[in-house]
Amino acid sequence: MRTLDRQTGSPVRSWALSALFGVVAPLFTSLGLLIAILAIGTIVAIAVRHAGLLGLSGVLTGFGACWTVLVLRIPATGGSLDNLAFWLAVGLVPLVVGLAALALTASPRPGRLPPPDSRR
Repeated sequence: MRTLDRQTGSPVRSWALSALFGVVAPLFTSLGLLIAILAIGTIVAIAVRHAGLLGLSGVLTGFGACWTVLVLRIPATGGSLDNLAFWLAVGLVPLVVGLAALALTASPRPGRLPPPDSRR
């Protein structure tokens, strides 16, 4: 799986854009289950196609963070959930997986040393 090619731009911009898509993804859940599945599936497919694992990590991190914030706001606004732990896990699991994928993508690859410092 490729992580980023030269045509897609900088890794930071690719990750930030896919994270933005991930933040928008939970909003589709208010439109119905089928539309939410189609929209989130399309967002993930676009991110993975253009930025690989880096894009997937951005979408998962953005989705997880937004979902977790939205679920944690429910009790603060006077609402209640019977199974808050389950809905919190729906946000925290993608958030943790996305951050782990980001760490894998951002870590230096074995055999690829950074360029030597020319100022020494």
